[in-house]
Amino acid sequence: MGRVLVGADTGGSPTGSIADYVADELAQAGHDPIVINTTHPPPNLDLRRYDGCVVVRTLPPVVSEPSPFLRANADILNRLHSGLIAIDSTNGSVEDSNRGRGAQMESNARSTRVRPAAERVDAICEALDWEPTYTLIVEDRSGELFSILWNELRYRLSKLRGDTRPRERIAARRQWAAIDDFVASFAATLEKPHP
Repeated sequence: MGRVLVGADTGGSPTGSIADYVADELAQAGHDPIVINTTHPPPNLDLRRYDGCVVVRTLPPVVSEPSPFLRANADILNRLHSGLIAIDSTNGSVEDSNRGRGAQMESNARSTRVRPAAERVDAICEALDWEPTYTLIVEDRSGELFSILWNELRYRLSKLRGDTRPRERIAARRQWAAIDDFVASFAATLEKPHP
């Protein structure tokens, strides 16, 4: 059984819900997870007390400075089993930085292609010199992932009430299956010593 920190960059959003789900799945696998909001982590947090860490974060269309939580803990993350689940909700383009700064500038705004998600994840990891054990990019371009989370919650509650109906079939369910695979692989890795 390993102690695992699961951090989300925002609470109460899809990243927070995914972090809760990851923690539940790790607990079912026999591990001891704790979920935190990495935007406002506990002041006495010490990652060295954990066997692993999974970070769930939104993937910005333009990679800027990594979050303060990641920056502060990058060296420790490399000494643990660590994972990154990056939620990509871009639609393939991002408006020029002038957009939204006033009606007169809006007409001059240009649409710019967003770098592929894998390149943005690599940029974040390279900026930190972080080599996560596992990385997963989840596409959530139309809010489908939140729908899946809601339906998963409804399914689990119905099971607690004794309902035997199967899960609803949702087109984006494959994204959820990828999260399940990520958690299963990460849980199995926790059984092994970190190299």
